[in-house]
Amino acid sequence: MPSDIDVIFLGPSLDLDSAKQILPNALYLPPARMGDVLSVSQRLDPHSIGLIDGSFMSTMSVFHKELLYAIDQGSWVLGAGSMGALRAAECHRYGMIGLGEIFEKLVSGEIEDDDEVALTHADASAGYRPLSDAFVTIRATIEELTREDVLTVEQANILLGLQKRRWFPDRHLAGVISDAKDLGFSKKIILGIDHCLKNHIHDPKRDDAILLLKSVVELPRSPVPEEDRPGVCFSYPFQTTLSKDTLVQSEDGLEVSLDDIRRFGILHLPDSVEITNRARLDHALVLFSRWLGGELSDEELLDGRRLVAKHFGTDEKELNGLLSSLDLDEQGMSRFIQRAAHHERLAKSWLGITRQARSTTGYLDQLRLDGRYSEVKDAAAFQHAAAQKVQFEPMPSYETMLKTFLSFGEFEFPADFKEWLVANDLGSALEFGYSVGVAVRASHALFNTGLIQAENEFITVFDDDEPMMARGR
Repeated sequence: MPSDIDVIFLGPSLDLDSAKQILPNALYLPPARMGDVLSVSQRLDPHSIGLIDGSFMSTMSVFHKELLYAIDQGSWVLGAGSMGALRAAECHRYGMIGLGEIFEKLVSGEIEDDDEVALTHADASAGYRPLSDAFVTIRATIEELTREDVLTVEQANILLGLQKRRWFPDRHLAGVISDAKDLGFSKKIILGIDHCLKNHIHDPKRDDAILLLKSVVELPRSPVPEEDRPGVCFSYPFQTTLSKDTLVQSEDGLEVSLDDIRRFGILHLPDSVEITNRARLDHALVLFSRWLGGELSDEELLDGRRLVAKHFGTDEKELNGLLSSLDLDEQGMSRFIQRAAHHERLAKSWLGITRQARSTTGYLDQLRLDGRYSEVKDAAAFQHAAAQKVQFEPMPSYETMLKTFLSFGEFEFPADFKEWLVANDLGSALEFGYSVGVAVRASHALFNTGLIQAENEFITVFDDDEPMMARGR
């Protein structure tokens, strides 16, 4: 049963003070990235999720199945304004509620390009203040100029064409006046445009964001009816997203993804090889047990639950609370208990098998069993938070970053690097470089360690332009 919390992902479309005047008790979060909706759904089980603004380019965008997963959990999911309108246009047939002018134009085909809602903006400290203007706002304002007979339709189309040809960060309403001057429009027209920009800007993103907030108040307080839920197919890519991209919080309230915890462990824990091997063996045992004896019986599941409770030294009635504190949802708890049951099944047989498996879930489960999960999660979250405060100028080479990281003495560079990447499911060399960069920037922020410049390109593993492949998509 969802809670009473309403979550709104909001950025430049509407200022926070205005939003709170409309929906004061909502939880307002920054523009959504991939994994954010999943994380909110699992951690808060909200009554509703309103997606207005989302992040892209610098991060992966909100995954469509995140939104459908949230609906499946009983949360009402609404979209409008910016990224929300885009995703609602793509997902409304599956139960996402789309609202506003932009959504309607996307569905009708009047708007076809995603870039029409895109803009650049400042960071959270500046309230996500827009630094450029979305094309939907520019078009709506220029159309207003035609209705007021400031511009002819032909003149309006010329000005729109000039803006459309620009990259979205270079689009500005102020540029309409500059374009009009460059085209030789009359002084009367220039003054008319200037007056409109000062007094009659039509901002559909803002209007649609306000509509979404007002619509949240009108939602039923009960969850989405079972018959109206989409029934998400748990494909391998989506299971990968669930296991890797979900964000969890440290004791200090810092967020970190499940896969970043695993990557931190691989780079910093001295027994990481043993943890990985145990995770592989665990995965192999579960697969073989299913092949050997099929799905678990109710009695076997009860045995598995007793074994897990015994391992943690807790009463079975308290087990769910303990597993929840280790960032396991109901599905994760079931998987965790099933693993113990499969182990018990095979332990009573004479058979055994090992097989390599690459799984964030398996690695983190081993940390959970060892009682080290919370410690590693907190350390990974702290490191990522510290790293965000550092931006080297100019950007160091990968060789310099790697040489600096190796100087910390926590990690020994493997003889067969690419084989090691595959064995540890770390994706490409560039993805490994990302994790190394986080460690180096955090060390600089915390200890002012600086950089050790690489005199020569002593390693060339970063020269192959490999794609990001660790997510299985």
